[in-house]
Amino acid sequence: MSAVLLDTNVFSYVLKKHTLATLYDKHLDGKQQTICFAVVAELLQGARLRGWGAAKVAKLEQSIRVVTIIPYDIGVCREWASLCDAKNQDGSSRAFENNDRWIAACAIHHDITLITHNRRHFEGIPRLRLISEAPP
Repeated sequence: MSAVLLDTNVFSYVLKKHTLATLYDKHLDGKQQTICFAVVAELLQGARLRGWGAAKVAKLEQSIRVVTIIPYDIGVCREWASLCDAKNQDGSSRAFENNDRWIAACAIHHDITLITHNRRHFEGIPRLRLISEAPP
């Protein structure tokens, strides 16, 4: 079974059974769903910012435990560092949120396709296989 890496938004859509989740069903069926450590951090931060109580956070953590979590390792860190030098097509430095850089680094290092609804955050990154149903 091949794996896919879910960005925070797609994992959240699936978790909440959001209508946008249906856009990604065809990409998730029969695939091992993974998230990376940075996605876990974003999910927990979102819960904290929204003032979730202990029971709701525990339910979120249970949902996180059923997918494979990709940890950081030296290879991911090297890939993250190389993405710090990423350029736009016009040669200017690419603006990157650090967590997006970590997510991309995990996908590239582990050769896993990234599924996101934030297409513009990841388009044009060399060696990154990307699936997005968001409009261009």
